[in-house]
Amino acid sequence: AVVEGLEAGVRDATGRQAPCGRVAKITCSWVQGTRQASAGASGCFPLPPLQAPTNCAEVVSFWVRLVVDGIVLESSLMVRPVPGPPRSWAVSSESAKVYCGEPFVVHVEAVDEHQNRCDLADLAALDLPVPKV
Repeated sequence: AVVEGLEAGVRDATGRQAPCGRVAKITCSWVQGTRQASAGASGCFPLPPLQAPTNCAEVVSFWVRLVVDGIVLESSLMVRPVPGPPRSWAVSSESAKVYCGEPFVVHVEAVDEHQNRCDLADLAALDLPVPKV
């Protein structure tokens, strides 16, 4: 998935938009090179689209560097993906080996297109078939 519409703004200590230039040089960890951007109507600088990670088990960090009026401002952002809508069922066992005649446990879970476990609350509105055990 691609995250679009990200912006970086310059704020003062009170949280108000700081008076600064209308043009910035932007360097982001998720794209190569430095780009020049003009502030939009909101006073923020548009950032390039971000290719979002697909593994929900990981939090991924990125950084942005703005150079406005000769002042370097850096910020980091942490991205933690959430599962998408359920696409299929996955079956897993608690143990790596299953022996004949021995009891074992099997888990049936709904997963998204990237094999992330989905929230059970998301299942109510879907047309996934009910697993039969």
